[in-house]
Amino acid sequence: MNTFLPIQEIVHSAWTQHVTAHEKVVLELDCAQKEFLLDEMRRLTKSISAAIECGDHQILLDYLGWLRRTLEQEVVSVEIWSQIIETIFEQISHSLEALTGDVFHEIHGLKNIAQDHLSDKFSPITSFPEVALEATDIQNLAGSLIAGTQVFPYDMFTSAKVQGGSTYEHVAQSLIQPTMYYIGDLWEQGKIGTLQEQMATISAQAILAQVKVLSPTLPRNKRKVLLSCVPGNQHELGLKMIQDRLDLGGFETRNLRAGASIDSILRHIDQDKPDMVGLSVCLSRQIPDLKRIMDMIRTEFSQNRPFLMAGGLVLNVTQTTASEVHADVKVRSLEGLREVIS
Repeated sequence: MNTFLPIQEIVHSAWTQHVTAHEKVVLELDCAQKEFLLDEMRRLTKSISAAIECGDHQILLDYLGWLRRTLEQEVVSVEIWSQIIETIFEQISHSLEALTGDVFHEIHGLKNIAQDHLSDKFSPITSFPEVALEATDIQNLAGSLIAGTQVFPYDMFTSAKVQGGSTYEHVAQSLIQPTMYYIGDLWEQGKIGTLQEQMATISAQAILAQVKVLSPTLPRNKRKVLLSCVPGNQHELGLKMIQDRLDLGGFETRNLRAGASIDSILRHIDQDKPDMVGLSVCLSRQIPDLKRIMDMIRTEFSQNRPFLMAGGLVLNVTQTTASEVHADVKVRSLEGLREVIS
């Protein structure tokens, strides 16, 4: 991914500092191990840069999930990787400040998330509760997410073995979704602030990234899906859950997330020629734009149009039908999605 940040300079500086601080460790590495370490430092730097530039923490979380698995090779320790992350974030922060003249305080939060992924605070998930949450469980899990917990708090519940491919679907739909709805209600009531709601979302994304890494994945089926929030909808978590479930199901996905214009959505349909398109709305005032986009897709692509899915909070809590929003199907849950794609 192209970036305006000086990736090579950042990696070179981080490598130099690493060699200086851990000379003995570096001397014990063979050429292949040194190359592996350098390659991962480049990927890490690019992932951090992409996460910052795109405003999408998930880019970094997905990479770190992969990096955790490579630590089994024990080229360097988790502690040394944490120091490398610290150095790279410091270099990126300096570069951004030099380029823009501004201090990016949110980088520190992203750095803490990254380090937690490689520390004991980010324990691997080995089992999940196959039970519905009680009201007190939702409140406890909400408190953990708002506090910035990046680890699935499975000690709150009774552990049970994962059933087949239901791992991600269960955690996302039965645990995270109702808890995030509860957090949304707290925000609407003024009981928590916007920053607390955003922290809860970041925490939920981190937990779901762990679950996705450990969930079974089906072979690629060559079917493509384009996903996007309808203009005005800034709530991306539900759409990300849909994307993750499709990824695990073998689909090739592109998620335009929040901020995509109607023209951008139509352009990507024309370019990518997806088999399915999924659009997400949050509030009732966004439904007219949803219907407008659906109509434009039907008109512009006629017989070759993709299968049209609609979802989102306002559709989940009302009796609005798929036909009323001019979609082929309304997806209310990951379980409902499974029925659509099976």
